[in-house]
Amino acid sequence: MLKCEKHLILDVAFYDDNTLSVLLVEKTDDEVPLLLQMPLDILKDHQYQKLTASEGLDLSKSLPVVDIGSLIEPLHLCRLQNMKAHSFAVSGKRHTATVLFSSRRRVRILLLDCDDEEEDDENEDQGEEQVNHGNTDISQSASLMLVDPSSENIEDKENSSFISQGISDSTDTCS
Repeated sequence: MLKCEKHLILDVAFYDDNTLSVLLVEKTDDEVPLLLQMPLDILKDHQYQKLTASEGLDLSKSLPVVDIGSLIEPLHLCRLQNMKAHSFAVSGKRHTATVLFSSRRRVRILLLDCDDEEEDDENEDQGEEQVNHGNTDISQSASLMLVDPSSENIEDKENSSFISQGISDSTDTCS
């Protein structure tokens, strides 16, 4: 069985019927968490093995392993700076991901697909036909926004690094 030497999987959840969200952490001193939105259609050329609940999972069996690193586009991966993640939950209908800090006292709410919604609004205003570029992209510029009610208090040292000074300074950037 292959084992990834660069990342550790913290949590996995379905974002929608066509997208699997994976919370990873880099195996470095910084342990930077990564949010991966993996479209399942990238695996369409690979063989699946159906497992039943009664059968259980026998790790001694040879299960097919697929290296998806080269199949993932940069827009589907986002580094979550300034946090240590524990777990997460995602909602495809709301286009959000909520990441629980390792302290289990704080969460970071990420808005996904914001650029698609902004384009929809612009297209409706201009009366243009809507073009959908896929609903699983995490935009590089400003699609991830921090929603933290305590961030309004500038004197709060724990949250001061997340105070909004413009979207690029207060949000995680995607590469």
